[in-house]
Amino acid sequence: MPVIFPSHGDALTAVNVIHGVVSFGIMHWVKGSPDDNSMGDYRELTFYEQIDQGHPWTNTKKFLMMIPTFLFLAASVATDYNTRHLLVNFPIWATLILAKLPELDRVRIFGINSTVGIDDHKKN
Repeated sequence: MPVIFPSHGDALTAVNVIHGVVSFGIMHWVKGSPDDNSMGDYRELTFYEQIDQGHPWTNTKKFLMMIPTFLFLAASVATDYNTRHLLVNFPIWATLILAKLPELDRVRIFGINSTVGIDDHKKN
């Protein structure tokens, strides 16, 4: 471990960053359904928006909010709340938590990741 990361805090920060990038990409960026039988019903929804038929605050969604929170807290405690590490870990945690809030369900901020032809009617 000391060869790659000088401390446990650095290692946990790296885990938090990798988890944040991968989970945001898979759960909040990629749209559509891997199931061909959906007939395009979910092509405008991200994976997270499809979980539990879109119902907010289910046990599954609460659990998925706990994971980035646990990683953020573990990295913060391991680094003794070092400012340099907090400047890396906090924005990742905030981005993942905000993306999971029911108030931002199906919201495309500034039109980022909107689907042409599908999300156009929502602008009016």
